[in-house]
Amino acid sequence: MAVNAVNPERVRVSGHVERVVDFVPAAVSAPFALRCGALLAEYLIVIVIPAGFRLMSRASGNDGAGLINSGFNDIGWLTGLLIGFVSFLLMPVATGKTFGKMATGLSIVMKDGTEPSIKRMIARQLLAGVFFVLTVGLSFLLSALNKSGRALHDYIVGTVVIYADKRPRPTN
Repeated sequence: MAVNAVNPERVRVSGHVERVVDFVPAAVSAPFALRCGALLAEYLIVIVIPAGFRLMSRASGNDGAGLINSGFNDIGWLTGLLIGFVSFLLMPVATGKTFGKMATGLSIVMKDGTEPSIKRMIARQLLAGVFFVLTVGLSFLLSALNKSGRALHDYIVGTVVIYADKRPRPTN
């Protein structure tokens, strides 16, 4: 079942009206394993930096309480948190992708294929984080258990994670 969507309220910065034709979310929904890969990439990006700084602190002679209280440790965790914030909230708002989704070729779009508004993307990302923590990851597992591949936060906000590239078709 193809969706022939034209939403004149979605105006891009360049002034063009975005038209998504024949978009079928089920045909391009992201496989669960790929979503897990993106989540793992996010985790690795955020955790490798503090671990690296801790190793640098250890290499400079700190151990025990000195290792935990060192400036290297503080810089590492602050850097990890900053990168996590950028990847989890700012990148999806700006590009529709986190660093992990970029690495795996995934994108976040609305059910009709258009780009989510800034408010919807912020709501999606915040709900994803809250639900993931409150349900200990079970809200994310919902995407493995349904045909559309959407997690709980995707259903609430009306988004879908796709494994596709949105490119304009050449006009004849």
